[in-house]
Amino acid sequence: MAFQYRFDRLLKINENEKKQLEQIYSEWYDRLQKQGEKLVDLMERKTRLEADLERKKGDKITVSRIRELNRVLAAVGHQIAEEKLKYEQLRERLEAYRQALIEKSVEVKKFEKLKEWHWERFRAMQKRAEIRFMDETAVQQHLKH
Repeated sequence: MAFQYRFDRLLKINENEKKQLEQIYSEWYDRLQKQGEKLVDLMERKTRLEADLERKKGDKITVSRIRELNRVLAAVGHQIAEEKLKYEQLRERLEAYRQALIEKSVEVKKFEKLKEWHWERFRAMQKRAEIRFMDETAVQQHLKH
């Protein structure tokens, strides 16, 4: 009699779902990384523009040029705010996937533990059956002699 785990199909389904969640999580993590890099680049750009503006204030510069630089700084600041919002949304979504992945991992682990427990019970039953068979064989041989 071969061991057959009755929840094997559910275990495989849950393992597949876990793999899919891992893949999705990985993709969203990459997106978050790229968004973070984009945000850092924008912040560095803003810092460079601010330094450039301060440096040019010491030189002779027209009012229109100062206004233009201020407008560019404001646009970059607005862009940073938008990118921060996108970053936070991505982070929240990634956290939701992380939570789902944790839950699925726990579920898979439960099925694996249950399978292990069923396997141990199966092995114990097999050993008892073997011992019973050996006892019966020994009794029959003893009665023949």
